[in-house]
Amino acid sequence: MYKLINFLPRLLLLVGLMASQSLSAAEASFQPTSTGWLIDDNHPVVAVDLQLTGENNLQLKTVNALLEIQLEGDWKTYWRSPGDGGIAPKFDFSGSENIKNVTWSWPAPKRHNVLGIDTLGYKGNVNFPLTLEIVDPTQPVLLKGTLTLATCTNICVLSHYQIELPFAVDALRIDPRISLSYREALANVPIKLDKHTVQAPIHVASTHWNNQHQTLTIELDKKSPWYHPDIFVDSSAFDLTGYSFSAPVTRIENHKLIAQIKVTSWDGDINLNGKSLQLTVIDKDLSVELPAIAGGGSSTGTLWSMFLIALIGGLIL
Repeated sequence: MYKLINFLPRLLLLVGLMASQSLSAAEASFQPTSTGWLIDDNHPVVAVDLQLTGENNLQLKTVNALLEIQLEGDWKTYWRSPGDGGIAPKFDFSGSENIKNVTWSWPAPKRHNVLGIDTLGYKGNVNFPLTLEIVDPTQPVLLKGTLTLATCTNICVLSHYQIELPFAVDALRIDPRISLSYREALANVPIKLDKHTVQAPIHVASTHWNNQHQTLTIELDKKSPWYHPDIFVDSSAFDLTGYSFSAPVTRIENHKLIAQIKVTSWDGDINLNGKSLQLTVIDKDLSVELPAIAGGGSSTGTLWSMFLIALIGGLIL
């Protein structure tokens, strides 16, 4: 009995040391997967949070992240092409370490009119899926940079949020809540189509650029009926920076949508002929993005449709 009693303090000490080591190991393996809510004290109606889902693809060397933005009341922020006014969100991640690129995916925008100016963007809560491309997944990663976000009502405010999130890819654990939010956000991003897409739901039948009237006419064929379509036109081409594409004047002929869009620029008259464009097409059962070349040709039917649309929209001068 004496020997057993004498041994108990040593046993308790050993158990305590093991528990302490386990706790230290757990603390060492723990890493934050979110910046937490970031708020500009001078503009508290907006909050942003960048979160890691915990999911990664070692073959592609990518990690999924979600940028969540909460906007109070009538405050709005912008799409990648903000329309006639506004500034698109921008994330400068140049302070990062072991990150090659950050790909930003954009949910389909809504049209908003602010003081007679048409803008494209989001109200309320909006989630942007991000893909982080890692240089070496076996090494520590630091996501660091500045998120610049413009928000507007009848006034506009430009805010800067400092993002800093260190992590190790092999220590990430999937967060079911963030992972679900990421997938829901991804579902709101238009599906990208190209000429190799099999059984695409729509395709560009033709485009025509009218240099005299500075208008772009687009014909889209859809396998199913059209309901209440909208088309957002933009371009990643540097020489088209600052171009503004109006809301389309549309006409539906069976499964064909003909849209005429006024194009303007602060530099005055422009020539879109031969320029590469991105068409984001939204309808009741459709949300896609597809490429087009302005002035890619037009049939006799297209020219007749253009004339009818011009009469309807009062666009013939």
